[in-house]
Amino acid sequence: MGTLQAVLVVLFLHFWQPAAQSCSLGGGKDSCDMDWLLGFRSSNATPPEMHTYFGIPLNMFRGQAGQDLFAVWASQGKRNGYFLELGAASPIHFSNSFVLEHGFSWRGLMVELGERAGEYAMARPGSHYVIGDGTQLNYPAILHSLSAPNDIDYLQLDFDEATGATLQALLLLERDVFSRGYRFASVTFEHDVYNTDVHHTRLHARTIFERNGYVLAVSDVALEGEPFEDWYLHPSLVGREMIDAIIQQNVPRRVPHAKIPNDTMIEWNRIVFPSKNFNSQSKPAGVTSHVPS
Repeated sequence: MGTLQAVLVVLFLHFWQPAAQSCSLGGGKDSCDMDWLLGFRSSNATPPEMHTYFGIPLNMFRGQAGQDLFAVWASQGKRNGYFLELGAASPIHFSNSFVLEHGFSWRGLMVELGERAGEYAMARPGSHYVIGDGTQLNYPAILHSLSAPNDIDYLQLDFDEATGATLQALLLLERDVFSRGYRFASVTFEHDVYNTDVHHTRLHARTIFERNGYVLAVSDVALEGEPFEDWYLHPSLVGREMIDAIIQQNVPRRVPHAKIPNDTMIEWNRIVFPSKNFNSQSKPAGVTSHVPS
């Protein structure tokens, strides 16, 4: 990265740093509730009340529906992790990996069909990006060239469900990536069942993930009443106790499904993340974020 780019990135992050201030979160004695996040997205208060999650200011968490919080929770605030973000869109706005790179020193691979190479080069200097069709890439070759670990901490799969690209990409990953021993600790998979299910992506994806050892931890995550994602965890990388805890603690927060009779969904800002000490009555340590729009 050139000197000018480095200076611009440093200045950009510098002006995002909030005043250090902690808060306690709701959602139960041993849980971290995301309800508070919505208020911060729309708040223009000066100075805003700031919070952190695993020591990182929440104004650096840019995910649209808490996907980055899920990845950080699954890794328990791991530093120097690795991610694979398919359908990266903007390198900053609504980016699920921005905080992973800039807050937790992760590196990774971002894939996006749109022409945003200049933005990625400036805003995401610690990661590699590919501008191309994510349903046609040679992922094993790319991951090998980047010295990616076999156990990757986070996978995002967010392509165009209307064209079937999301399912195509998952089938490609199963054939070329899963089969070669690559595993992902946490996964956020966009199926957009609220909009269309012409390709039966949600059903097929659940079958694929299950046969590859993944557990559906949070199903039909909704944004403003529209269920659009499933979140998975790998029990060999995250731990069965954590998986059971997040499933059990979110059951009471689910509501009838907007599209499918006799099924349920959960609004993203109602999801709770259990504390690390699952049997204690204490609140999780280090949870404090302001996420401006």
